[in-house]
Amino acid sequence: MRILKLTLLTVVFVVLSGCNEKLTQYKIDNFKVMGTVSHITVYSWADQKEDVFQSLEGFLKEKSDRLNRYNPLSEVSLFNQAKGEVKVSDDLYKIIEYALSVYRETRVFDITILPIIEIWDYKKGIVPSDSLIQQKLSETGAQNLILKPDLTVEKLKPVRIDLGGIAKGFLIQQAVFYLKENQKNSSGIVEIGGDLLTFGDKEWTIGIVHPKTKKPCIALNVKNKAVFTSGDYERFFEKNGKIYSHILNPLTGRPAEVKAHSVTVIGEDASISDGLATAFFILGPEKSFEIIKHYSDYSVFFIDEKGEVLKDENFPYELIFINEED
Repeated sequence: MRILKLTLLTVVFVVLSGCNEKLTQYKIDNFKVMGTVSHITVYSWADQKEDVFQSLEGFLKEKSDRLNRYNPLSEVSLFNQAKGEVKVSDDLYKIIEYALSVYRETRVFDITILPIIEIWDYKKGIVPSDSLIQQKLSETGAQNLILKPDLTVEKLKPVRIDLGGIAKGFLIQQAVFYLKENQKNSSGIVEIGGDLLTFGDKEWTIGIVHPKTKKPCIALNVKNKAVFTSGDYERFFEKNGKIYSHILNPLTGRPAEVKAHSVTVIGEDASISDGLATAFFILGPEKSFEIIKHYSDYSVFFIDEKGEVLKDENFPYELIFINEED
């Protein structure tokens, strides 16, 4: 078994079975996704043309810049300043539509959480007061976003959005659409920061790295699927002996109470998979296993605090437990 590690290895690696076809790898380093420096890796079995990859970078940068709230002139920043009915681009309309669909099913994936995000300073380790949290919670609520025809979004109250929990999935999905359109019959993977979407007629073996040991522990075979993971190994801070996760619960205004080390969602759409992975980390296994029943083309498994794997009851994939030496 040959292991090809992805750029910025966090939770995923790719295992390549014996194959004589040439694998093309293209990397985009130091790519900013929602203000965070990441890396993009594309693996393809097709003889991709260099200009396709180069134009892909510009394509993704344009979309990422549009969704970046850290840029005061971005479309998202202008949307956050607006009130009432707001005309938006096709990209912003679509990503809000994806986000609201996950919100309706989970109630804990809420892109209007920006006021809460702003009061939690993870760099300085500042914990906001209860009164400030309650004040900022009153400024949130995804139910206040109404999608209307002609690319219009109505705000029932002046909520402000952060797309950090779904933008990576959206960009990956858009990258695959772009590659399919510009390079027919291609097959490969688009990966950003450890999360990915496979496409084409090839089956890929995707591996999950243990969130604590950082060693490969599980592999599974997927075809035309997204694989997204959220976990407590990501950004956090510790204060007075308490660990604060970077994933905030929009119902409480506080960091999610850790119910598992990591959760992995496998599904057809990268945007939905991204949003569900965030929501399921907040909800934990029991509630997530009920919600996943509403998604016929999606599956989920957790690595709990004991290191055990918990799967939804209709989980269709064989999980291959592997050793680091394999």
